[in-house]
Amino acid sequence: MVKEAYNIGRYGVRTAFKAKEGTITMTKTNGIGGTRVEPKLSAPIEKGNKVKIDGDMTITKATTGSLVIGVAYANPLDFEIQPATDYTQAQAISAGMLREVTIETIFKKIERVKCKSGESIAAGDYLEYGSTNIDEFEEADSATDIIALTAIDSDKEVIAGFI
Repeated sequence: MVKEAYNIGRYGVRTAFKAKEGTITMTKTNGIGGTRVEPKLSAPIEKGNKVKIDGDMTITKATTGSLVIGVAYANPLDFEIQPATDYTQAQAISAGMLREVTIETIFKKIERVKCKSGESIAAGDYLEYGSTNIDEFEEADSATDIIALTAIDSDKEVIAGFI
């Protein structure tokens, strides 16, 4: 069969994103080893969940009507710094309490691209090749096959996914 002749994955490029998983609540659990206090997420991402872009190289679980950019390839890694208290999502973001998850994306490639001066591109915006300079991307007026995965930086660059 032709489809078995190629190892192209289910979707496309796999890469790591930070996961916004809602509030963190410290909960007490009792088990064989005794009592433990562990963080509980209000919107955890698990292997196989469809995800959408929600900030610079940051994702959340997709809902109906979301622009899905891929699926969680594996369960997220544990916290780099173990939470010791409850956090709202905003506090978790500020404190760096976001877990990292590998996403199998819908993109054929992901790369850093140069953008036209004066553009105000945000993560999730569609991009198109520049109208006056084909080597500089600009924000598109409608859906395209290129999506910004970060906001434009001081070097006029974004990380973009190409479908």
